[in-house]
Amino acid sequence: MHVNLFRYGGVYVAVLVALIVVGWLLARFAGVGIPSGLNTVLPPMMAALMEGQAMAKRSGVMMPSGAMWRSAVAMTAVVAAINMVILFGLSMIPGFADLFNKIGFGLLGGIFLFLLVMVFFTNRIFLWFGQRNTLKTTDVRVLKK
Repeated sequence: MHVNLFRYGGVYVAVLVALIVVGWLLARFAGVGIPSGLNTVLPPMMAALMEGQAMAKRSGVMMPSGAMWRSAVAMTAVVAAINMVILFGLSMIPGFADLFNKIGFGLLGGIFLFLLVMVFFTNRIFLWFGQRNTLKTTDVRVLKK
């Protein structure tokens, strides 16, 4: 059993774009913003949950624990690649380039690694949640028939 990294990345980007749009709308019309932690955790949470659900529907069994950890590493690598592309694009904008220079590479790299660790554990936990909950609801549906 393998995770579909293309689907995972697509869901991740879709949730990220949705958060950007919702954040802009909230700031524009309500004067409030989305907490930065939500922007960090929600995209991998949703993507891992949906991937876990898809895997459980496809296979009908839980993935072994070791395979889940390896899948979480792969999904985190996808997030790292997506975010590096975003950071590279932002570094081309003059205001952000100045900000990145003021922060410094060491601090920026440290923040990036800390967030990747959070994303790694989020991926692992919600990949498991997605599989477990899908298999539980499938078992309940079978028992009720």
